[in-house]
Amino acid sequence: MRDYGKVFTSFWTSETTRDLSDKARLLALYLLSSPHTNMIGCFRLPDGYVAEDLNWGMETVAEAFAELFEKGFATRDSGSKWVFIHAFLSWNEIENPNQGISAIKLVDQVPDSFPAKPALVLRLHDSIARFSDKFRAEIWNGFATLVKRFRNQEQEQEQEQEQEQEKPLVGPAADPEAPGPDMQQPQGETPTGAKAPATTDGTQPSRRGTRLPADWQLPRAWGEWALAEFPGWTAETVRAEAEKFGDHWRAKAGRDAVKLDWPATWRNWCRNARPGPAPVAAGGDNRLSSAGRQTAEAVKRLMEGMPS
Repeated sequence: MRDYGKVFTSFWTSETTRDLSDKARLLALYLLSSPHTNMIGCFRLPDGYVAEDLNWGMETVAEAFAELFEKGFATRDSGSKWVFIHAFLSWNEIENPNQGISAIKLVDQVPDSFPAKPALVLRLHDSIARFSDKFRAEIWNGFATLVKRFRNQEQEQEQEQEQEQEKPLVGPAADPEAPGPDMQQPQGETPTGAKAPATTDGTQPSRRGTRLPADWQLPRAWGEWALAEFPGWTAETVRAEAEKFGDHWRAKAGRDAVKLDWPATWRNWCRNARPGPAPVAAGGDNRLSSAGRQTAEAVKRLMEGMPS
Protein backbone atom coordinates (compact mmCIF):
# COMPACT_ATOMS: atom_id res chain seq x y z
CA MET A 1 0.00 0.00 0.00
CA ARG A 2 1.51 3.31 -1.04
CA ASP A 3 1.63 6.44 1.11
CA TYR A 4 0.69 9.04 -1.49
CA GLY A 5 -0.33 9.56 -5.10
CA LYS A 6 0.73 12.33 -7.49
CA VAL A 7 -1.96 14.44 -9.14
CA PHE A 8 -1.03 17.34 -11.43
CA THR A 9 -2.90 20.64 -11.10
CA SER A 10 -3.85 20.26 -14.78
CA PHE A 11 -6.18 17.46 -13.67
CA TRP A 12 -8.80 20.13 -12.94
CA THR A 13 -8.49 21.89 -16.30
CA SER A 14 -7.75 19.11 -18.80
CA GLU A 15 -10.27 18.20 -21.48
CA THR A 16 -10.26 14.64 -20.16
CA THR A 17 -11.72 15.60 -16.78
CA ARG A 18 -13.59 18.88 -17.31
CA ASP A 19 -16.46 17.14 -19.07
CA LEU A 20 -16.88 14.54 -16.34
CA SER A 21 -19.70 14.63 -13.83
CA ASP A 22 -18.75 15.40 -10.24
CA LYS A 23 -18.99 11.74 -9.23
CA ALA A 24 -16.90 10.54 -12.16
CA ARG A 25 -14.31 13.24 -11.49
CA LEU A 26 -14.11 12.18 -7.85
CA LEU A 27 -13.66 8.55 -8.90
CA ALA A 28 -10.90 9.59 -11.34
CA LEU A 29 -9.12 11.45 -8.53
CA TYR A 30 -9.59 8.44 -6.28
CA LEU A 31 -8.07 6.10 -8.87
CA LEU A 32 -5.01 8.33 -9.16
CA SER A 33 -4.45 8.70 -5.43
CA SER A 34 -6.04 5.74 -3.64
CA PRO A 35 -4.03 3.27 -1.53
CA HIS A 36 -4.92 0.53 -4.04
CA THR A 37 -3.25 2.23 -7.03
CA ASN A 38 0.20 1.02 -8.12
CA MET A 39 3.08 2.38 -10.17
CA ILE A 40 1.70 1.23 -13.55
CA GLY A 41 -1.87 2.46 -13.05
CA CYS A 42 -3.29 -1.04 -13.57
CA PHE A 43 -4.64 -2.91 -10.59
CA ARG A 44 -7.55 -4.92 -9.27
CA LEU A 45 -10.19 -2.83 -7.51
CA PRO A 46 -13.38 -4.53 -6.27
CA ASP A 47 -16.52 -2.38 -6.13
CA GLY A 48 -16.70 -2.81 -2.37
CA TYR A 49 -13.40 -1.00 -1.83
CA VAL A 50 -14.64 2.03 -3.76
CA ALA A 51 -18.04 1.98 -2.07
CA GLU A 52 -16.44 1.86 1.37
CA ASP A 53 -13.80 4.52 0.74
CA LEU A 54 -16.14 6.99 -1.00
CA ASN A 55 -19.27 6.12 0.98
CA TRP A 56 -21.16 5.28 -2.22
CA GLY A 57 -23.74 2.70 -3.12
CA MET A 58 -22.85 -0.03 -5.61
CA GLU A 59 -25.04 1.52 -8.30
CA THR A 60 -23.17 4.82 -8.01
CA VAL A 61 -19.84 2.99 -8.30
CA ALA A 62 -20.99 1.24 -11.50
CA GLU A 63 -22.31 4.47 -13.03
CA ALA A 64 -19.10 6.39 -12.31
CA PHE A 65 -16.90 3.64 -13.77
CA ALA A 66 -19.11 3.52 -16.87
CA GLU A 67 -18.63 7.26 -17.40
CA LEU A 68 -14.84 7.03 -17.02
CA PHE A 69 -14.84 4.22 -19.59
CA GLU A 70 -17.05 6.19 -21.99
CA LYS A 71 -14.83 9.29 -21.70
CA GLY A 72 -11.64 7.31 -22.28
CA PHE A 73 -10.09 7.93 -18.86
CA ALA A 74 -9.89 4.29 -17.80
CA THR A 75 -10.84 0.75 -18.81
CA ARG A 76 -12.33 -1.57 -16.21
CA ASP A 77 -13.39 -5.19 -16.53
CA SER A 78 -16.50 -5.51 -14.37
CA GLY A 79 -15.96 -9.27 -14.13
CA SER A 80 -12.35 -9.48 -12.96
CA LYS A 81 -12.42 -5.96 -11.40
CA TRP A 82 -9.12 -4.97 -13.04
CA VAL A 83 -8.79 -1.32 -14.03
CA PHE A 84 -6.25 0.54 -16.19
CA ILE A 85 -5.84 4.34 -16.17
CA HIS A 86 -4.90 5.08 -19.76
CA ALA A 87 -2.57 8.05 -19.27
CA PHE A 88 -1.17 7.01 -15.88
CA LEU A 89 2.32 6.20 -17.18
CA SER A 90 2.44 9.55 -18.97
CA TRP A 91 1.67 11.33 -15.72
CA ASN A 92 3.83 9.04 -13.56
CA GLU A 93 6.92 8.10 -15.55
CA ILE A 94 9.18 5.23 -14.53
CA GLU A 95 12.24 7.04 -13.18
CA ASN A 96 14.96 4.38 -12.98
CA PRO A 97 15.78 0.75 -13.85
CA ASN A 98 14.77 -0.59 -10.45
CA GLN A 99 11.30 0.89 -10.88
CA GLY A 100 11.24 -0.59 -14.37
CA ILE A 101 11.88 -4.09 -13.02
CA SER A 102 9.11 -3.64 -10.45
CA ALA A 103 6.76 -2.42 -13.19
CA ILE A 104 7.46 -5.48 -15.36
CA LYS A 105 6.68 -7.75 -12.42
CA LEU A 106 3.37 -5.94 -11.90
CA VAL A 107 2.47 -6.45 -15.58
CA ASP A 108 3.01 -10.19 -15.14
CA GLN A 109 0.19 -10.17 -12.56
CA VAL A 110 -2.33 -8.68 -14.99
CA PRO A 111 -4.45 -11.46 -16.56
CA ASP A 112 -4.11 -11.87 -20.32
CA SER A 113 -7.90 -11.77 -20.56
CA PHE A 114 -7.96 -8.14 -19.40
CA PRO A 115 -8.86 -6.12 -22.54
CA ALA A 116 -6.48 -3.25 -21.76
CA LYS A 117 -3.36 -5.37 -21.20
CA PRO A 118 -1.99 -4.79 -24.73
CA ALA A 119 -2.23 -1.02 -24.27
CA LEU A 120 -0.58 -1.30 -20.85
CA VAL A 121 2.34 -3.36 -22.15
CA LEU A 122 3.04 -1.07 -25.09
CA ARG A 123 2.87 2.08 -22.97
CA LEU A 124 5.15 0.62 -20.33
CA HIS A 125 7.64 -0.33 -23.04
CA ASP A 126 7.69 3.26 -24.26
CA SER A 127 8.35 4.39 -20.70
CA ILE A 128 11.22 2.03 -19.83
CA ALA A 129 12.92 1.34 -23.18
CA ARG A 130 15.62 3.88 -22.32
CA PHE A 131 16.71 1.58 -19.48
CA SER A 132 16.89 -1.60 -21.57
CA ASP A 133 20.68 -1.92 -21.27
CA LYS A 134 20.41 -1.72 -17.48
CA PHE A 135 18.15 -4.77 -17.09
CA ARG A 136 19.32 -8.35 -16.78
CA ALA A 137 18.97 -10.07 -20.15
CA GLU A 138 16.34 -12.57 -19.03
CA ILE A 139 14.10 -9.82 -17.62
CA TRP A 140 14.27 -7.55 -20.64
CA ASN A 141 14.08 -10.36 -23.21
CA GLY A 142 10.99 -11.80 -21.56
CA PHE A 143 9.27 -8.42 -21.57
CA ALA A 144 10.43 -7.69 -25.13
CA THR A 145 8.81 -10.94 -26.29
CA LEU A 146 5.49 -9.79 -24.83
CA VAL A 147 5.89 -6.38 -26.45
CA LYS A 148 6.65 -7.96 -29.82
CA ARG A 149 3.49 -10.03 -29.63
CA PHE A 150 1.34 -6.97 -29.09
CA ARG A 151 3.28 -4.91 -31.66
CA ASN A 152 2.55 -7.59 -34.24
CA GLN A 153 -1.11 -7.42 -33.36
CA GLU A 154 -1.04 -3.67 -33.92
CA GLN A 155 0.70 -4.02 -37.29
CA GLU A 156 -1.77 -6.65 -38.47
CA GLN A 157 -4.79 -4.65 -37.32
CA GLU A 158 -5.16 -2.50 -40.45
CA GLN A 159 -5.01 -5.50 -42.77
CA GLU A 160 -7.62 -7.38 -40.75
CA GLN A 161 -9.84 -4.30 -40.65
CA GLU A 162 -9.77 -4.09 -44.44
CA GLN A 163 -10.69 -7.76 -44.70
CA GLU A 164 -13.58 -7.32 -42.28
CA GLN A 165 -14.90 -4.34 -44.22
CA GLU A 166 -14.93 -6.41 -47.41
CA LYS A 167 -17.08 -9.01 -45.63
CA PRO A 168 -20.18 -7.38 -44.04
CA LEU A 169 -20.99 -8.65 -40.57
CA VAL A 170 -24.74 -8.58 -41.05
CA GLY A 171 -27.38 -8.14 -43.69
CA PRO A 172 -30.05 -5.44 -43.97
CA ALA A 173 -32.46 -4.89 -41.11
CA ALA A 174 -35.35 -7.33 -41.05
CA ASP A 175 -37.58 -5.31 -38.74
CA PRO A 176 -37.25 -1.86 -37.13
CA GLU A 177 -38.39 -3.36 -33.81
CA ALA A 178 -35.59 -5.97 -33.73
CA PRO A 179 -33.37 -5.79 -30.61
CA GLY A 180 -30.35 -4.23 -32.29
CA PRO A 181 -29.75 -2.08 -35.37
CA ASP A 182 -29.49 -5.25 -37.47
CA MET A 183 -29.35 -8.36 -35.28
CA GLN A 184 -28.85 -11.16 -37.78
CA GLN A 185 -28.37 -14.70 -36.53
CA PRO A 186 -24.80 -16.03 -37.00
CA GLN A 187 -24.45 -19.47 -38.53
CA GLY A 188 -24.47 -22.21 -35.92
CA GLU A 189 -26.35 -20.19 -33.27
CA THR A 190 -29.86 -20.99 -32.07
CA PRO A 191 -32.34 -18.09 -31.89
CA THR A 192 -33.23 -18.79 -28.28
CA GLY A 193 -29.72 -19.55 -27.00
CA ALA A 194 -28.70 -16.98 -24.42
CA LYS A 195 -25.01 -17.83 -24.23
CA ALA A 196 -22.41 -15.09 -24.27
CA PRO A 197 -21.82 -14.16 -27.92
CA ALA A 198 -18.93 -15.59 -29.91
CA THR A 199 -17.62 -13.87 -33.01
CA THR A 200 -20.13 -12.95 -35.68
CA ASP A 201 -19.33 -15.97 -37.83
CA GLY A 202 -19.50 -18.46 -34.96
CA THR A 203 -15.72 -18.94 -34.70
CA GLN A 204 -13.54 -18.34 -31.66
CA PRO A 205 -12.37 -14.73 -31.11
CA SER A 206 -9.24 -13.77 -33.02
CA ARG A 207 -6.04 -13.78 -30.97
CA ARG A 208 -4.84 -10.79 -32.99
CA GLY A 209 -6.21 -7.39 -32.17
CA THR A 210 -8.57 -5.61 -34.56
CA ARG A 211 -10.42 -2.34 -34.76
CA LEU A 212 -14.20 -2.23 -34.85
CA PRO A 213 -15.10 -2.10 -38.57
CA ALA A 214 -16.39 1.23 -39.84
CA ASP A 215 -19.63 -0.39 -41.03
CA TRP A 216 -20.14 -2.45 -37.85
CA GLN A 217 -23.70 -3.37 -36.90
CA LEU A 218 -24.76 -5.33 -33.84
CA PRO A 219 -24.90 -9.09 -34.52
CA ARG A 220 -28.12 -10.79 -33.54
CA ALA A 221 -26.46 -13.16 -31.05
CA TRP A 222 -24.97 -10.23 -29.16
CA GLY A 223 -28.37 -8.62 -28.82
CA GLU A 224 -29.97 -11.88 -27.68
CA TRP A 225 -27.31 -12.20 -25.00
CA ALA A 226 -27.98 -8.66 -23.73
CA LEU A 227 -31.74 -9.24 -23.54
CA ALA A 228 -31.23 -12.50 -21.65
CA GLU A 229 -28.59 -11.09 -19.30
CA PHE A 230 -30.53 -7.93 -18.36
CA PRO A 231 -34.27 -8.73 -18.12
CA GLY A 232 -35.15 -5.08 -17.62
CA TRP A 233 -33.73 -4.11 -21.02
CA THR A 234 -35.92 -3.71 -24.10
CA ALA A 235 -35.09 -3.87 -27.79
CA GLU A 236 -34.85 -0.07 -27.78
CA THR A 237 -32.35 -0.18 -24.91
CA VAL A 238 -30.12 -2.68 -26.72
CA ARG A 239 -30.34 -0.66 -29.94
CA ALA A 240 -29.32 2.53 -28.13
CA GLU A 241 -26.38 0.84 -26.39
CA ALA A 242 -25.24 -0.64 -29.72
CA GLU A 243 -25.23 2.82 -31.30
CA LYS A 244 -23.20 4.24 -28.40
CA PHE A 245 -20.83 1.25 -28.51
CA GLY A 246 -20.20 1.71 -32.23
CA ASP A 247 -19.73 5.48 -32.00
CA HIS A 248 -17.35 5.14 -29.04
CA TRP A 249 -15.03 2.55 -30.57
CA ARG A 250 -15.03 3.93 -34.11
CA ALA A 251 -13.98 7.32 -32.69
CA LYS A 252 -11.06 5.80 -30.75
CA ALA A 253 -7.57 6.14 -32.19
CA GLY A 254 -4.35 4.20 -31.76
CA ARG A 255 -3.83 1.18 -29.56
CA ASP A 256 -6.86 1.77 -27.37
CA ALA A 257 -9.10 1.05 -30.35
CA VAL A 258 -7.62 -2.43 -30.93
CA LYS A 259 -9.27 -5.34 -29.12
CA LEU A 260 -8.56 -9.06 -29.08
CA ASP A 261 -12.13 -10.05 -28.29
CA TRP A 262 -14.91 -7.72 -29.43
CA PRO A 263 -17.74 -9.90 -28.06
CA ALA A 264 -16.15 -9.66 -24.59
CA THR A 265 -15.81 -5.89 -25.05
CA TRP A 266 -19.54 -5.72 -25.84
CA ARG A 267 -20.39 -7.74 -22.74
CA ASN A 268 -18.29 -5.45 -20.53
CA TRP A 269 -19.90 -2.42 -22.17
CA CYS A 270 -23.38 -3.71 -21.36
CA ARG A 271 -22.45 -4.53 -17.77
CA ASN A 272 -21.03 -1.05 -17.23
CA ALA A 273 -23.99 0.60 -18.96
CA ARG A 274 -26.74 -1.12 -16.95
CA PRO A 275 -29.40 1.57 -16.43
CA GLY A 276 -30.71 0.03 -13.22
CA PRO A 277 -32.48 -3.01 -11.78
CA ALA A 278 -35.35 -4.71 -13.53
CA PRO A 279 -38.86 -3.45 -12.70
CA VAL A 280 -40.28 -4.84 -9.46
CA ALA A 281 -43.53 -6.81 -9.75
CA ALA A 282 -46.49 -6.22 -7.46
CA GLY A 283 -45.53 -9.23 -5.33
CA GLY A 284 -42.33 -7.45 -4.32
CA ASP A 285 -39.85 -9.78 -6.04
CA ASN A 286 -37.50 -8.71 -8.80
CA ARG A 287 -39.47 -10.18 -11.71
CA LEU A 288 -40.65 -8.45 -14.86
CA SER A 289 -44.07 -6.85 -14.78
CA SER A 290 -46.80 -8.27 -17.02
CA ALA A 291 -46.14 -5.55 -19.59
CA GLY A 292 -42.40 -6.26 -19.43
CA ARG A 293 -42.96 -9.97 -20.04
CA GLN A 294 -45.21 -9.22 -22.98
CA THR A 295 -42.54 -6.94 -24.46
CA ALA A 296 -39.84 -9.59 -24.01
CA GLU A 297 -42.05 -12.24 -25.60
CA ALA A 298 -42.82 -9.96 -28.53
CA VAL A 299 -39.12 -9.28 -29.08
CA LYS A 300 -38.40 -13.01 -28.93
CA ARG A 301 -41.06 -13.74 -31.57
CA LEU A 302 -39.65 -11.02 -33.81
CA MET A 303 -36.15 -12.47 -33.54
CA GLU A 304 -37.30 -16.00 -34.24
CA GLY A 305 -38.99 -14.80 -37.41
CA MET A 306 -35.86 -13.12 -38.73
CA PRO A 307 -33.85 -14.83 -41.50
CA SER A 308 -30.61 -16.63 -40.69
